[in-house]
Amino acid sequence: MDTPELNPTDPTVAPSELTETAIRTAEQICQMNVAATSVMLQAQAQTACALGMPDWSSVIAAGSEQTRQVLSAGTEQLVQAAQQTEAVVGELQRNASQLMEDQASRTSQLIQDGMAELSQQTRDRLDRIEDWRAEAIDTATSGVTAIQDWGQLTADAMDHLPRPDLQLAPLPQAVQGVLPAGPR
Repeated sequence: MDTPELNPTDPTVAPSELTETAIRTAEQICQMNVAATSVMLQAQAQTACALGMPDWSSVIAAGSEQTRQVLSAGTEQLVQAAQQTEAVVGELQRNASQLMEDQASRTSQLIQDGMAELSQQTRDRLDRIEDWRAEAIDTATSGVTAIQDWGQLTADAMDHLPRPDLQLAPLPQAVQGVLPAGPR
């Protein structure tokens, strides 16, 4: 029974190798106990045979061999189970890693989509604000034009009044700054 020499602090040692070493060491201890017990029982059987009792030493030897075979087979099954467990754990770790990568990718895509939608909504709102601004300028321009037209109509009407001594009072400075200079 050869067991590989392992350094438990070596980070490259797989858990299954440590488990295999422990299982094989336990098997060797059990094999030594079986061998010691077999030798002791055979010695007692031979002593009993010398005293006239039946010789059971061959039965004891056969039982010891069967016990050794059972221990060896059980050890191999435990080692295989440990190796399979390590393979399953490795696969689970790979699957978990892939799942985390997929979730991170989906989350990133959702954030990008959300940012794109937010950007589009912002552009739409800025376009609306620009439309409102243009409408406000158009409305203000229309209002100024209406005031200018009213002023012109009023000035024309004043020129045709029968009493020329009636003149319009000058418009406030703020209104005059907005209105273009008209005829006087």
